[in-house]
Amino acid sequence: MGDRTMRSVLAVATLSAAVVTGCGEDAQRAAPATTRAAASESSAASTSVASGSSTSAPTDAPEATTLVTDDNGDPMGLELCDDIAENAVAVDEAGMEALREVQDDVKQLMGHDGAVPSINGVGLDPLRNQVTVFVGDPSTADLVVLQREFADEPVCFQPGLAPEARPQPGDELRIIPSRDPDGSVPADTLVTCGSAIPFPLSTLDDPVMLEDLGDDALVAALADWRTNFEGRHLPEEGWFVLTYDDRQAEIVATTGRGGVAFVAFEASTDGWEWAGSAEPGKCGLRVALPEGFGEVDWWLDRRHGEPQPGDTTIHVRASERDCASGEAMGDRLLGPEIVETDDAVLISFAAIAQYTNQECPGHPSAPVEVRLSEPLGDRALRDGLVVGDLARLLG
Repeated sequence: MGDRTMRSVLAVATLSAAVVTGCGEDAQRAAPATTRAAASESSAASTSVASGSSTSAPTDAPEATTLVTDDNGDPMGLELCDDIAENAVAVDEAGMEALREVQDDVKQLMGHDGAVPSINGVGLDPLRNQVTVFVGDPSTADLVVLQREFADEPVCFQPGLAPEARPQPGDELRIIPSRDPDGSVPADTLVTCGSAIPFPLSTLDDPVMLEDLGDDALVAALADWRTNFEGRHLPEEGWFVLTYDDRQAEIVATTGRGGVAFVAFEASTDGWEWAGSAEPGKCGLRVALPEGFGEVDWWLDRRHGEPQPGDTTIHVRASERDCASGEAMGDRLLGPEIVETDDAVLISFAAIAQYTNQECPGHPSAPVEVRLSEPLGDRALRDGLVVGDLARLLG
């Protein structure tokens, strides 16, 4: 594994480009292609997958209960995606089917009560003949299962944010961007909408139309998606490009009445393939949070009545957007961060992200007192992370 080890990276390690959090299928679909590193696991594994076969231990073999390590103490057979070479030959359709079977095997281990709860996402990387498994804080027992099930499979592992780099309970929150003199958000601010891939706000200054991008294959992929039941209601024209590189693309179109629709594509052996979409609806662009932080919504706590001009304490309730297996945020709630101006009070919260897969039964909101430096007066109360309406910004 070169100068980085599975043991050290999973315990204390360097950052991954992105963390896939969320629940079940959402987490699986959310894994962006840019976070999926690399090529073949080994020439033997590549040959096996390319031919459409899948290697597994005999069903009558005893289950391993001890982690097998090399001379350096690293788990054998568990490769980091960043350590896999990027020169593998792309797999054919038979190989893709084999990769999907391995992906399904990984999914069977996921879930809050699954055999490996530290798995929080899984995705295919057909260009490099790999199944990427996103892991949070794997225990030794987790590593034993992963080693037993996937040491001989085309699987690589993408760790989350190193524990010492994550936000901690009680940390001061600094996520509201500084405003330009005119009160606008700086153009280089990364923004997002729902599960959309973050992009610089400057992208909207002169957005590129899909037909002007020069990628006929992407245009064809959209046209093909629109023939499906899920995509037939999407606009035929008027698509803007939000993000685009050789591995992923995301496009957006306005749908009337202030709505927008998103479609994401990922590169595959056959060109661009649909990777996700969002139903037409309103999109309030928000500042994209740094890795390790989860989105938190807040609203006025009406049990305390409407805020009055003389109030220096505003009562709100806060709730995280990510799944939390029905548990309250507790000390994972960070904030409020408060920025007061002459005409507004900007308020924001965040939650410390969890690095195990969570179920989604709903969870309680938290009551919070927001204390101002002076009476509210006639100032508006606003979410400090809201940038503006995407449909309006697209013009």
